[in-house]
Amino acid sequence: SVRYRFGSRALGLLSRVGARGASVALVGRNLLTFTDYKGYDPEVGNTLTRLDSFDYPRFRTLTGTMTLTF
Repeated sequence: SVRYRFGSRALGLLSRVGARGASVALVGRNLLTFTDYKGYDPEVGNTLTRLDSFDYPRFRTLTGTMTLTF
């Protein structure tokens, strides 16, 4: 994850409506796997069974957020 917090000078118009702070963030999950494993996914199963039996792959996701503090 990466987050950037804007300074008070960068707020500009938002400070006029009462915002004291703002930040944006980006979270990425399952973006890249480094392994020599030739099976389905090294993260599947649990501590007792290591079976590659899921019907759906682990999705790559990107999530963005914007936070305003008043």
